[in-house]
Amino acid sequence: MDNTPIYKLLNKGGMLMVLYKLYFLLSHCFYKPDDGLLHLLREEGLDFLKTTFSENPNLCQRFEELKQELDKDNYLAQLAWEYNRLFFGPGKVLVPPYSALYINSYGHIMTNVTKQVKEAYKSWGFDLADDLKEPADHIAIELSFLANLYKLLEENKDQREAILLQISEFKHHLKEWVPKFQMEIKKHKSLLFYEILAETVMELLLRD
Repeated sequence: MDNTPIYKLLNKGGMLMVLYKLYFLLSHCFYKPDDGLLHLLREEGLDFLKTTFSENPNLCQRFEELKQELDKDNYLAQLAWEYNRLFFGPGKVLVPPYSALYINSYGHIMTNVTKQVKEAYKSWGFDLADDLKEPADHIAIELSFLANLYKLLEENKDQREAILLQISEFKHHLKEWVPKFQMEIKKHKSLLFYEILAETVMELLLRD
């Protein structure tokens, strides 16, 4: 695998803001899908990913497959159904989107893992929305936190070492469970969307 840092694959934008945009985009993809997400991906998001990962032809081919899927009629309804089927039920949740369920062998949410994640958020002023009903260790929230750390690093040079340490620790946390999450999506998916996006998250974690 090419180990070139991901930020070197783009000509525009500083390193840190590129990483911020990447993690922010991927975070958005794991919230409940809406018209805004599909518009973002169709208009610029997929092109941004293809440019960023241009030296990975296999992943770029996956983005082409995703682009074709996004053009299907009534795709938002299909994606919303897939989101609920994989991540919420009805019945047994096929692919829980919470880190605690993959790191903690007891398979419970709101564990010490969740508490540690919340403490990391609090220490860096990352506030969860009041109306957000998901536990703090939901994959979309964790990716959003990492995105914000890169933005904070761009804006706050005085705390550079502390922020870099937090980024390193949080990436290690994500690498503990995202591969398992990715495999479960691959096992249960009926659309390409979440399989390809989870693959992209893992590629980014390994290469940035």
